[in-house]
Amino acid sequence: MELSKMIMEANPSLPCFANNYFIAFVLNANGKSYPPKSKLEQGNNPFIEYNLSVITEEEISHNYKKSPTLKSKLLFMDFQFNTLKENTISILETNNKIETQNSFNNPIIKFGREDYNENDIQVAGSNAVSRRHCIIINTKDNVCLYDLESTGTCVNDEKVSNKTPLIGFNTICINKVYFTITTDKNKLL
Repeated sequence: MELSKMIMEANPSLPCFANNYFIAFVLNANGKSYPPKSKLEQGNNPFIEYNLSVITEEEISHNYKKSPTLKSKLLFMDFQFNTLKENTISILETNNKIETQNSFNNPIIKFGREDYNENDIQVAGSNAVSRRHCIIINTKDNVCLYDLESTGTCVNDEKVSNKTPLIGFNTICINKVYFTITTDKNKLL
C-alpha cells in the first residue's frame, strides 16, 4: 500500500498506481473503508469506479470469510492498462434465436447473473452464474477476459483461471450460454 502511494505521489499521471493503492487500502481495511476520492477522480479511472461499485454494492457478490472473496471481485490495474485507448468490440449471444450483436466501447465490460443490474451482459442461469462472473478489459490492441472467482468461464473451450487475452475472434461460454466476441464487428456474423 505504501509503495503504491509513494509511486502515485511521485508521478500522479500513472492511474494504475492510484487504483492499486485504492485496492490495498480497501483490503487492509477488510472492505470497511476506502480512501476518500472525489466523484471526478472516480469517474476518470474506470478501475477505481468499478472497484468502488464492488465494495459499496447493496447485495454483495463476495464473502469475507470464504469463496468468493472480496479480493477476487476487485480489479487490479496492470501497468499495460495505464493508458486506456478506446476500443469497440462486438458481442453476440449465440444461443439466442434473435441474432443481434451489441457493440461496446466501455473500458470494462461486466458479465454476470441475470437481474443483477451492475452487469453490462446479463447471463441466464440463476445461481449457476455468479453475480459478478467475469469482466473484459477493453482497450485498443489489448483486450483481456478476467474470471472473477466465478462458477466457471471458458474461452475457446478452455477454462479460464484468472485472466486470458482475447485476440481476434473468440467464443466465451458461461453456464452453457455462448457468446462470440471480436474486436472487428464486420467479422462477427
